[in-house]
This record gives sequence, structure tokens and C-alpha cells, in this order.
Amino acid sequence: MDMRARNGVMAIQINEPARHRELAVCVPSSTLLVTEAFSEATEPSDRHGGVLARVSVLVVEDDDDARELLQMTLELAGASVQAAASVAAARQLLAECLPDLILSDIGMPLEDGYSLAAYVRQHIPEHIPMLALTAFTSAEDRAKAASSGFDAHLSKPIDANVLLETIEHWVRSN
Repeated sequence: MDMRARNGVMAIQINEPARHRELAVCVPSSTLLVTEAFSEATEPSDRHGGVLARVSVLVVEDDDDARELLQMTLELAGASVQAAASVAAARQLLAECLPDLILSDIGMPLEDGYSLAAYVRQHIPEHIPMLALTAFTSAEDRAKAASSGFDAHLSKPIDANVLLETIEHWVRSN
């Protein structure tokens, strides 16, 4: 896999010669969450697939590009991913199946990530690790995320390896 930033656009290219497939994705760097490429020698599925291969993640992100990039990053690492563009959509998915971990943005229209965390903690008896992935990075924002029910607060933009390692940590410790 090759990830490069050039002229404000992030390009991700995955070549699989054995399967005769090539995928190229371009994302404007203003919506980019993943800031560094994985090592060319170590694919994320090789490095993180041992734990993430058994992990289901619910991604809640209102920005289409960011949500798709997160989903692709986690799936390349072996995770099973469901994605929701809103808190309401996330609640519907939670009614169908509980994930091993929830990764949610905070600032979303109509309902924010804080209300999702409060809902999960009030209505779901088992503890599901919840990670906030947000541009709200002040000490007050971190405290509010913790008091709302998030287990960890991650700042955008985030390095893909840091994201995957954090998910591994919370899944293992749960």
C-alpha cells in the first residue's frame, strides 16, 4: 500500500498483482485523518491483523470522506466495520448488533458524539470501549468526553498506526 500527500490531496494506492486488482483513492487533505503512511514493508493487516481480525468496530462520523477513510483503514487492518453518518444511524446499528469498540466523532449535526456516549452508557449494560476521534482537543473537551462516557480521546488528524494501536489496547483491556 502506498499513501502520498501531494498538492493538498492524499492518494492511497493498493496494488494486488496476484489478484490483478488495483485501487486508488484520492481524498482532499483538509478532510484527511490519516497523516502518515504505513511502512511499505509492513501492511496494516500484517501488523495489526492478529487482534483486529477478530474485532468489530462501529465508526460514527458525519463527514463522508473521513468515515470512508476510517472504514478502509480499519478493514485493511482486518477489522469488521459498520459505519454510521449520524448518532441516529449509530443507534439503529447498535440495536441490531453490539460492536467490540465504538469510534466516534464529537462534532456532528443534530446530535453530537457526547449524546451517543451517554446513550451507550445508559442503555447498553455491557461495557463497550468508546474512543472519541475529534478536532475538539482542549483540556475541557477531553474532560467532557470522559464525563460523557468515552474511554479515550484521540485528536484529529491521527496517524493510522496510533489509531490501530489504540484500538488494539482498548479491545485487549476490555
